[in-house]
Amino acid sequence: MASLRQVHPDLPVFVCLVDRPPQGAETAGDPARYLLAEELGIPGWPRFAFQYLPFELTCALKPHALRYVLALGFEQVLYLDADIQVYQSLETLYGRLQDCNLILTPHLLSPLPDDRKRPNESMFLLSGVFNGGFLGLRNGEVATAFLRWWADKVRRSCIIDQAGGLFVDQRWLDLAIGLFEGIHIERRPGFNVGHWTFSQSRFSLADDGQVLVDGQPLVFFHFSSFSPASPLDISFHQDRVALDGLPGLGRLLADYFQRLDACGRRECEAWGYGYATLTDGTPIQPLWREAVRIGHRLLADVVDPFDPARMPGLIRRFRRANRHLRVRRAKQIVKTGWELWRLRTRQQRGERRALRDRYV
Repeated sequence: MASLRQVHPDLPVFVCLVDRPPQGAETAGDPARYLLAEELGIPGWPRFAFQYLPFELTCALKPHALRYVLALGFEQVLYLDADIQVYQSLETLYGRLQDCNLILTPHLLSPLPDDRKRPNESMFLLSGVFNGGFLGLRNGEVATAFLRWWADKVRRSCIIDQAGGLFVDQRWLDLAIGLFEGIHIERRPGFNVGHWTFSQSRFSLADDGQVLVDGQPLVFFHFSSFSPASPLDISFHQDRVALDGLPGLGRLLADYFQRLDACGRRECEAWGYGYATLTDGTPIQPLWREAVRIGHRLLADVVDPFDPARMPGLIRRFRRANRHLRVRRAKQIVKTGWELWRLRTRQQRGERRALRDRYV
């Protein structure tokens, strides 16, 4: 947000907070408007917040926050993930929205060789064609329909389940291009640059030290998966390019992490996550969240899963549901193994039958 203020000092900015900051936390007089997730009007908010892990919940808030801001009467809205730093004006994006309804940025801008290195095209089929860290919207019927549809999809399905075809809010964007008119795919270099573009773009430095991407100024960089604890450790995501061979990247990282520290990163990390425990301090187990998300019968009548005081025996219910889910998962694993064995057996029989029909 501070970087955005440097290039757009008068632009209205809204920051959506997943949980409430601790009492006494200050915004240092920043003029940005802070939106609390619980005030976005999400139906059944306690269950909605409880069902997701922190990252999943953050992603699930996007369509709701955008709907809230558009309802205030703004004609155009740009969404930026919290781990993005802005370096150049975004005016050209607002210009794009004069002639389109939605702006998306793709992960893949050019074909990748099939050499078993990362990223590869199969990885983008699992995580999503478009990156959900940025999008632009023009207020109107299409934006309203898109956000209504997207909000419905993240109501219970904003989870990380790549084997099941889901990756939080992002995989749903793959379908948007066919469902809604007037979508612009922003392919210009320099917009929403991240680790997925390292092997697809050429990084260089201008005479004034400015970072260039394919000869164009870097507009905003998405520091997805980067951590101050190990700033160069993103080998899980990509091993095609040595990061120290990308001109200017080291300086970008150092500057970004310095900004985070100046804004109170360590203090914020010490706050913890407000929705990590029940109101009595009991830590929430992941399967408890899953039980609420799938509507387990033991928890179907629980309005506020965070508050055991309002529902005597709530923790006992959670523990019973936890055991049920563990047993169900074990059965699913066994069933899946049996079905795979049966499928292989059927295939083998089919192959034998085909050979018999051919040679007998």
